Amino acid sequence: MGNLGSTEVTNPAHGAGQHPEGLGAPLKILPGNISTEELNVFRMQYQDFRAGKAVGAKGEGPRDLVSDLAGHLGPQTAAAPAAQGRPAKVAVLGGGAYGTAMATVCARNGHKVCIFARDASQCQVINQENRNPKYLSEFQLPNNLTATSNVAEALAGAEVVFLALPAQKVPNFLRDHKDLILPNVVLVSTSKGLYLETRQLLSDVIYDTLGHPGQPLVLLSGPSFAKEIVEGHPTTVVCASQKLQHAVQVQRLMSSTKFRVFTSQDVVGVELGGRLKNQLAVGAGIIEGLGYGINTMSAYITRSTQELQALIVAMGGRPETAAGLSGVGDLMLTAFGSLSRNRTCGMRLARGETLEQICQGSTVEGVPTASVAVFFADQCGLDLPIFRAVDKLIAGKLKAERAGDELMSLPLTTEFPSLAPSAPRQGSSRTSSVSIGSSNASLASLAGA
Repeated sequence: MGNLGSTEVTNPAHGAGQHPEGLGAPLKILPGNISTEELNVFRMQYQDFRAGKAVGAKGEGPRDLVSDLAGHLGPQTAAAPAAQGRPAKVAVLGGGAYGTAMATVCARNGHKVCIFARDASQCQVINQENRNPKYLSEFQLPNNLTATSNVAEALAGAEVVFLALPAQKVPNFLRDHKDLILPNVVLVSTSKGLYLETRQLLSDVIYDTLGHPGQPLVLLSGPSFAKEIVEGHPTTVVCASQKLQHAVQVQRLMSSTKFRVFTSQDVVGVELGGRLKNQLAVGAGIIEGLGYGINTMSAYITRSTQELQALIVAMGGRPETAAGLSGVGDLMLTAFGSLSRNRTCGMRLARGETLEQICQGSTVEGVPTASVAVFFADQCGLDLPIFRAVDKLIAGKLKAERAGDELMSLPLTTEFPSLAPSAPRQGSSRTSSVSIGSSNASLASLAGA
């Protein structure tokens, strides 16, 4: 439910009985109680709302829907995004730039926020001077934002915990501190990466490490540079969770007129979009570094998005997610943004610098995950020539000057092969299917991407 104008719908059916188990329970972050029967009535009214009988972030529209929801769930449910519920205790594990941005968003909404950072001196400056001396140090932090170098102290009483650590460090950190994380606490992962050691989605590794299959887990992704968030530039992200109520809880916790949160239940699609766009952004940087113009860049972004969609669908996600904030939205940010390390890496590669020089002192997420993306493509039986070309460029197996010729020399096809009739290859069936996670995806329409 949450802000009625702010749900990124991945399941078009909103009728009773078509939501995941547990959605009928009261949303804990909202005051008051509501029965399952009443919630089902509101869902049907919500269908009318989404159909166009009411529009806008402020909930303009039929007064009966707005007033009924406000009466049962509290006025902030049907009000503008800036209307806040009760203050919550929030922990942010990670004192880097993005962790600082997440903490600032929550603190500006009136919540009590504590950052965990390993450096005690960094925590001291945050507490005494209200600024992070290592990251975004030019910005003043809210007074209700504190920091500690003690994990237990940061987690004490927290209802929502942000995992704002580098992706490769998350499993070991959780393994060392899993006894401090209660099984009913909502975890919000902002780490954009695939776990290289086991070639897994990070969400799978989190569940495996904690050993709590029912742990509420929300994935936050979308076009959002930390600096611009803290500066107050209007920013939109998407939060995905298997149970929509957990995504809504984070939506209500963070949303304001400067930071808008949409919700989704496409966990696989949102996670893959946010993770796989990094190496595609390296390719965009190479195009820019080679001096190619907007013709080339437009073609690259368009075809990259189609390949991203193909892989998302093959691994159990929804195709529209690739066109959303965590897909093309995040790809555009990372491919074009001046603050993007992936874009900068590609530009420097095109100019002849080595990866050792480029990655010295900074993390470029697209470099280590490029090979994992190709691994996923192989498992799904997908070609994905752009993903493969970028992987070869990063691995030093393809010169930047040759990459364009290689891609432009591929066999000519229709733009969308699934729309063109074709005979099955001799000795093979008309379609192939792969099961990854919980979904089966037909790959016949994707193999030509």
